[in-house]
Amino acid sequence: MRQERSIYPECRNWRATAAAWVGPTEIASLSRDGVRRLGKFPANGDWHRLSQVWFARPPRYFGRFPTAAKAACGVACMLMQDADPQWKPELKSEIGLLGVGLEPTREVNFEYFRDYVAAGRSLARGNLFVYTLPTAALAEASIACGLAGPSWFMQAERQPFAALLQAAGQELRSGRAQAILALWLSTAGAAGVRLDRGQRDSEDVAGIVEPKALLEAAAEWSEIDEMIGYFTTRKPL
Repeated sequence: MRQERSIYPECRNWRATAAAWVGPTEIASLSRDGVRRLGKFPANGDWHRLSQVWFARPPRYFGRFPTAAKAACGVACMLMQDADPQWKPELKSEIGLLGVGLEPTREVNFEYFRDYVAAGRSLARGNLFVYTLPTAALAEASIACGLAGPSWFMQAERQPFAALLQAAGQELRSGRAQAILALWLSTAGAAGVRLDRGQRDSEDVAGIVEPKALLEAAAEWSEIDEMIGYFTTRKPL
């Protein structure tokens, strides 16, 4: 009963309307229309092809983004596309982007210093230093998708995505955003869910999974692969 009081109130004001993932086995999204698959995890030059699938005009310097930022841009784009087929990134929207996950920062640190050592101070990609910040992937995704709502990165060692969902619910309840994209980042890629405002027990916002069921499932996830597996096998409501 204690768990019900702490978790379930957070799902009274939102509906999960789409999910998307860039995972080790596939790139796909789930909406009310079903699963949309875009292929396998990128290798070699496939990121360029994917950027053209996701965006009519790919973000500038997309090829130089670290993997976490590329995956975050793709997941955010798919979540926006599935929620609104008429969506265009140049039209700013009051939608927030929240993230969780610790691994990308460590990997990007290594990437930055490897580049620095190999190229030397004068030739190293100095702008890559910004990607050592945990918020960098979210910032690139927000800019690429025209998201003007709150954006921040949180650290949670236990039940990371369940904690993120609860934080997203608080943002929606505060009125600071009309929707929230909640992303889980890792060295394996990224996965996310779009949460839209919706009154409890109403049909004004159609969902792909009951909020209570999503929170219960997220409380059991310790790795991003578990989240991807959950949505890969799930059928929309």
